[in-house]
Amino acid sequence: MAIFDWHTAFRRPGLCSPAAACAVILLGGLSVATMSGAARAATIAPSSDKTYNCVVALSGVIEKGDAARLEAALERVPPANPYGDMVARRICLDSPGGSFAEAIRMANVVYSKFGTAVPRGATCESACSVVFLAGSMSPEDDRGVIADRIMHPLARLGFHAPSLVVPEGQYDQTAVNKAYTVAVGGIGQLIGVSGFIKLPTTLIAAMLETPPNQMMHIETVGQAARWQIAVAPTVAPDKLSDLGVINACNNWYQFQTDTISANGFFEPNKSFISAMELPKIERQDGELRATLPGFGQEAAYACNLSMAMGPGGNGPNYSTGFVSIGDEVGTELFAYMLFSRDTAIASLARADDGKPETVAFEERNSPWVDGSRGECFVFAGAAMADHDPCVLVGSRKVTGKSFKTVKSFIWPSGGKTVVVEEGAFPGDYVDKHTVNGVATEMEYGEATSSGEPVAEVAGPLCDAARVKPGYRCDFSCWPNKETGKRFCFLDYAMYDTALERWDPAKAD
Repeated sequence: MAIFDWHTAFRRPGLCSPAAACAVILLGGLSVATMSGAARAATIAPSSDKTYNCVVALSGVIEKGDAARLEAALERVPPANPYGDMVARRICLDSPGGSFAEAIRMANVVYSKFGTAVPRGATCESACSVVFLAGSMSPEDDRGVIADRIMHPLARLGFHAPSLVVPEGQYDQTAVNKAYTVAVGGIGQLIGVSGFIKLPTTLIAAMLETPPNQMMHIETVGQAARWQIAVAPTVAPDKLSDLGVINACNNWYQFQTDTISANGFFEPNKSFISAMELPKIERQDGELRATLPGFGQEAAYACNLSMAMGPGGNGPNYSTGFVSIGDEVGTELFAYMLFSRDTAIASLARADDGKPETVAFEERNSPWVDGSRGECFVFAGAAMADHDPCVLVGSRKVTGKSFKTVKSFIWPSGGKTVVVEEGAFPGDYVDKHTVNGVATEMEYGEATSSGEPVAEVAGPLCDAARVKPGYRCDFSCWPNKETGKRFCFLDYAMYDTALERWDPAKAD
């Protein structure tokens, strides 16, 4: 099967007539002149970088022949000290992308032998990201070959889908089929290496869902943790708090559920698992150790964390400890993982990369934000006063031993209905609700509801809801005692993956 270049033009005999321009499949945003072959090959040179222990640096556009040049450069690197500490030797990357075919070859050169890094201010996008993901090493323990890819919080790491650019001209069915075959074959090459470079299928999906003229950058703690991308050097919390432990367990759980979940339960926004109890934190043998019992979707596991005391890991490895869930092997813990999924990694950059730095945890930790799509309703008694598709954006913030979740239901007009939930932490039990500032209680409803008073809206709501035949109709309501009206929401995320991805605008 042919490998195609996502960034450079190519021509194949019979793909198009001599009088017509060939289709171009590319990844990245270089000019036509660059795609026609005017680009220079990447610069590959020895490096003495101390921040990430880079022994080779690659910069510029990736072109044909660069894999062989990289392999030759790496062969000139002195062997690692077999009796010293396990310190990853890495390749520093700064590239807008280039030939996808060459990036695949470079990934094979890099895998299991060298780590990869994107330094402060550097960019690694498009085909370069494939090389980055291949960064790995063998610690010679039960984990086998592990990912060793690290980015600076102020670096740019980006992914997107390839594009098929077809200039004006006429093409017969054979030409179109050949172009399509080459395009699909290239994506197949990416999937083919995904196993050994530890490229999760959810990241492949996110890449292919990002249009070629856009870029999906790794910008949050959750993105990096979910796809096993280390972020360092970063600031560290000034203390190991209960919420910091829960954040670390949730961030590792993001990756774990990607690898074990086949039913899409955690798509597209992962659930926050707060556990049934507070973690037990203790000092032991010069380390901080924490156990979070009752963790996981079924509260059946314990999440265990151990980390060095102090202001976070120092270079070039930056690992500060270890985190595991249940009896699985687990992974290295980095300081950034102690912050919530929705914390921007750029906000965790140190003032000086060479000096460990701590910050007040509460000031830097962002609320956990969830989103969903569904349908909003307003009822006056049994009469429906309003009904539209809407979007739910929820923000959960923990302070001490209590939590507060603000749910904003955004209507097509831009108007909002705001529900606030408060309760004790840990746990998810809500003991106080308000809707638009008025005290209320949440009501559960369904198509066959017989309870009062929510039963009076169940029939008209479920008849009007854009739910496919055969699916149950479950919803929640919050009565407003001041207006006498009832706000209700039917959440598509309560259904299976097929319905979550179903577009109600296209309903029959």
